[in-house]
Amino acid sequence: MKKLAVFLTIPLLILSGCGKTAVFEDDNEHWDFYQPCVPELDSIPGFLTKEYVSDEEWEAWTEKYENMQDCRKVTDYPTVYTFIKDFNVSDEDIINLYNDYDILSEQDLQILLTHDEAKIAEHFATDCAIVVGDCIYPPEWIYEHSASDYIAAGITPEILEEKLDEYADLGLSESAEDRFYEKLSEYVGREINAADEPCISISGKEYSAAWLSSHDLTDYEEAEITAKDVEKFLNEHGKEIADSEKDWIESCLGRME
Repeated sequence: MKKLAVFLTIPLLILSGCGKTAVFEDDNEHWDFYQPCVPELDSIPGFLTKEYVSDEEWEAWTEKYENMQDCRKVTDYPTVYTFIKDFNVSDEDIINLYNDYDILSEQDLQILLTHDEAKIAEHFATDCAIVVGDCIYPPEWIYEHSASDYIAAGITPEILEEKLDEYADLGLSESAEDRFYEKLSEYVGREINAADEPCISISGKEYSAAWLSSHDLTDYEEAEITAKDVEKFLNEHGKEIADSEKDWIESCLGRME
């Protein structure tokens, strides 16, 4: 039986001083906006740190990255790979340690142990991030930078076009979304508008499938969303939303009734 792992995660938005721009309507962390890579790489398991560093060494190591700006590579901020590299963890030890935990797939492990930073970036980047060589550009970078920066980074209009569906679910505030799509429209050479997502409207606020599927009953209650609202939403829009979102919303509805 595989063991359960405890993770030590240092969000990039905290390390880089990000998250200060008011681009969201709510107070959630919105990791998909800031984080370059998926949790399998960005969250360092406790069994790894326990084996190799003391609490003092861990603190000193994370402090080393606190003032890093414009983190683009998997070695620019604390990741599993950065930890492996900085503390000289052998491939054999990584295989032995991870074999006891159901965290990385066989393919994940194989890619990690290539020590090829471009391959690691491509494999572990989030769906919202753009990868060019060994550099990763999450939506926050695209939002904060200009067309000339895109060109310098090798991000073509065609590459950006491929991410537009992902950007539609970022949950930006209306003003931030308008600014973002105006910039994207100019760069790709056509008008781009945020898709009108199906929502539940309560007292002038809108709650999309992305919001409903990432919140629980307590949040529904605070937003004054009733079982009747959720049932109507599913009846009208159930076929339009992703199965994973629909499953969660249906499970919430079942607990509300």
